[in-house]
Amino acid sequence: RNLITAYQSGEVAVWRIRSGQVIHRFSNDTYNPKRMLRFASNGIVSIASHHSKPLFLTGSQDGDVFLCNSENGEVHEKLPKHQGSVEFVGFCQKAQSWAVTCGTDGQAFVWDIDHKSVIAVLEHPSQISSAALRQIRHYDNFTQDYLYTGAADGHVRVWDIANGRLLHDLIGFEDSVWCISVSSDGHGIV
Repeated sequence: RNLITAYQSGEVAVWRIRSGQVIHRFSNDTYNPKRMLRFASNGIVSIASHHSKPLFLTGSQDGDVFLCNSENGEVHEKLPKHQGSVEFVGFCQKAQSWAVTCGTDGQAFVWDIDHKSVIAVLEHPSQISSAALRQIRHYDNFTQDYLYTGAADGHVRVWDIANGRLLHDLIGFEDSVWCISVSSDGHGIV
């Protein structure tokens, strides 16, 4: 198993947990000649590992989002830029080729990473400051991925990402929502 750490400098380290050794480094010098793609980030603020593939996403202060491989050290893809800091990146559990990025530009993008295409754009009236993805199992054993976003307007929004539909708009306070945690059954949001 690996541990992935990201740094304010824009660098990423992939560690082999057993040995405590860094096996891959990603920095402005990391280049994939097959894809003619350079990893270049200005302050990484979000990172997520795929739950079953050796992939990870990074989101940076300058709006860049990179899809990388933690096993071979390659930069796979640079997704189109957000217009602000990318405060959240994550992989869906049910739709395993889907990922989500959320930014201070008020945009949440649902991506098909296999086809490098946007499936849905979830518009927010203010900056997205926090988010969480959760797969919920319903009473009939049907599972579905939901996105919970916290924004600068104090709202928490619950999205069905399969169809891009806003399910709930929860208003608690007038200040920004900086952190979100969702219970495993999806019924509790902190």
